[in-house]
Amino acid sequence: MITYIEKLLKGQPVEWKTLGEVGTFVRGSGLQKKDLKDSGVPAIHYGQIYTYYGRSTNKTKSFVTEDFAEKSRLASPGD
Repeated sequence: MITYIEKLLKGQPVEWKTLGEVGTFVRGSGLQKKDLKDSGVPAIHYGQIYTYYGRSTNKTKSFVTEDFAEKSRLASPGD
């Protein structure tokens, strides 16, 4: 049985690394689903990464208020 990863790689060699070898991970400021709004400052909840966004995106599905965004840690393009 061929796994999803094997289908994705299509026989190409890959160098496996731990997440810590790839980058530095910093815990965010606690964005919860209850904080998400229909408009405002673009935001991505971690639960949406797998279920909605996949590997990349150029727009967000959710938003937070400006007050919440000012108090939060923000990701920059390329993060």
